[in-house]
Amino acid sequence: GGERGLSGTARIAGRSYALDLAGSFFGAFSSSVFLIPLFGIQNTILFVVLVKVMSIALLFSIRNETNIASQVYKRG
Repeated sequence: GGERGLSGTARIAGRSYALDLAGSFFGAFSSSVFLIPLFGIQNTILFVVLVKVMSIALLFSIRNETNIASQVYKRG
Protein backbone atom coordinates (compact mmCIF):
# COMPACT_ATOMS: atom_id res chain seq x y z
CA GLY A 1 0.00 0.00 0.00
CA GLY A 2 2.55 2.57 1.14
CA GLU A 3 5.06 1.68 -1.55
CA ARG A 4 2.58 2.37 -4.31
CA GLY A 5 1.77 5.77 -2.85
CA LEU A 6 5.46 6.58 -2.57
CA SER A 7 6.17 5.52 -6.14
CA GLY A 8 3.20 7.58 -7.31
CA THR A 9 4.53 10.57 -5.41
CA ALA A 10 7.99 10.01 -6.86
CA ARG A 11 6.51 9.79 -10.36
CA ILE A 12 4.64 13.08 -9.91
CA ALA A 13 7.75 14.75 -8.48
CA GLY A 14 9.82 13.47 -11.40
CA ARG A 15 7.34 14.73 -13.96
CA SER A 16 7.12 18.11 -12.22
CA TYR A 17 10.91 18.40 -12.22
CA ALA A 18 11.09 17.41 -15.90
CA LEU A 19 8.49 20.04 -16.81
CA ASP A 20 10.41 22.62 -14.77
CA LEU A 21 13.63 21.80 -16.63
CA ALA A 22 11.87 21.92 -20.00
CA GLY A 23 10.30 25.29 -19.13
CA SER A 24 13.68 26.65 -18.06
CA PHE A 25 15.26 25.48 -21.29
CA PHE A 26 12.58 26.96 -23.52
CA GLY A 27 12.52 30.20 -21.54
CA ALA A 28 16.28 30.66 -21.76
CA PHE A 29 16.34 29.63 -25.42
CA SER A 30 13.47 31.86 -26.50
CA SER A 31 14.74 34.88 -24.61
CA SER A 32 18.29 34.60 -25.93
CA VAL A 33 17.37 33.74 -29.52
CA PHE A 34 14.17 35.74 -30.06
CA LEU A 35 13.17 38.21 -27.36
CA ILE A 36 16.44 40.00 -26.63
CA PRO A 37 17.46 40.43 -30.30
CA LEU A 38 13.97 41.61 -31.29
CA PHE A 39 12.99 43.79 -28.32
CA GLY A 40 16.19 44.54 -26.40
CA ILE A 41 17.19 43.65 -22.88
CA GLN A 42 15.06 46.23 -21.05
CA ASN A 43 11.83 45.34 -22.86
CA THR A 44 12.53 41.62 -22.42
CA ILE A 45 13.04 42.12 -18.67
CA LEU A 46 9.79 44.09 -18.45
CA PHE A 47 7.99 41.32 -20.34
CA VAL A 48 9.36 38.63 -18.00
CA VAL A 49 8.38 40.68 -14.93
CA LEU A 50 4.87 41.09 -16.34
CA VAL A 51 4.56 37.34 -16.95
CA LYS A 52 5.78 36.61 -13.39
CA VAL A 53 3.31 39.07 -11.84
CA MET A 54 0.47 37.56 -13.84
CA SER A 55 1.53 34.06 -12.73
CA ILE A 56 1.52 35.10 -9.08
CA ALA A 57 -1.90 36.71 -9.46
CA LEU A 58 -3.24 33.52 -11.07
CA LEU A 59 -1.82 31.35 -8.29
CA PHE A 60 -3.33 33.56 -5.58
CA SER A 61 -6.72 33.59 -7.32
CA ILE A 62 -6.69 29.78 -7.58
CA ARG A 63 -5.68 29.50 -3.92
CA ASN A 64 -8.48 31.84 -2.85
CA GLU A 65 -11.06 29.94 -4.90
CA THR A 66 -9.90 26.69 -3.33
CA ASN A 67 -10.17 28.17 0.17
CA ILE A 68 -13.66 29.52 -0.54
CA ALA A 69 -14.79 26.19 -2.01
CA SER A 70 -13.49 24.27 1.01
CA GLN A 71 -15.28 26.63 3.40
CA VAL A 72 -18.57 26.26 1.50
CA TYR A 73 -18.13 22.47 1.50
CA LYS A 74 -17.58 22.43 5.28
CA ARG A 75 -20.77 24.48 5.86
CA GLY A 76 -22.94 22.36 3.60
